[in-house]
Amino acid sequence: MANFELVLQGFDGSTSNTDHLVLWVAASSRADVDEFITSNNLSDVVRFGSDLPDGCTKENGIDFELPAEAVQLKARIQGLLDTSDRGFDQFQQVVLESYGDHLVQTSVDIPNCGDGLLKFVLTELSEQEDCDSFDCAVQRLDTAIGQLASLRSAFESRSMRPA
Repeated sequence: MANFELVLQGFDGSTSNTDHLVLWVAASSRADVDEFITSNNLSDVVRFGSDLPDGCTKENGIDFELPAEAVQLKARIQGLLDTSDRGFDQFQQVVLESYGDHLVQTSVDIPNCGDGLLKFVLTELSEQEDCDSFDCAVQRLDTAIGQLASLRSAFESRSMRPA
């Protein structure tokens, strides 16, 4: 297997904020990856980056293997591109990739989202709320996790069940 880097539309190499738009793919040949891109009408939004060294595996960085994971790769690419087309910033896109986007179709839907935790995270981790880096996002998540842990402890101390 050979290893390839695919770069999606919107990637900006001058910042790490768009690194999620780079995927590593293993395939028998570059032609197989070209065929995948062409047959899925992705030529306008996906380009080749660098060839990756041999020896890359799923355990050390390969995101997808072709042809076995072609359906999953296509879904991932469409998901990454769809969220940016629906008005989500780069931090919200990561939330939706990890948490799921079935409750929120566009950024306008966030205030009416039925999932309070998703609504909170999408709001807190947004450029509109001055979340300006992935480090900032991690700090905000750490703060929220700490606050939730304190709340859990308060309820646990009042619980009838033994700890």
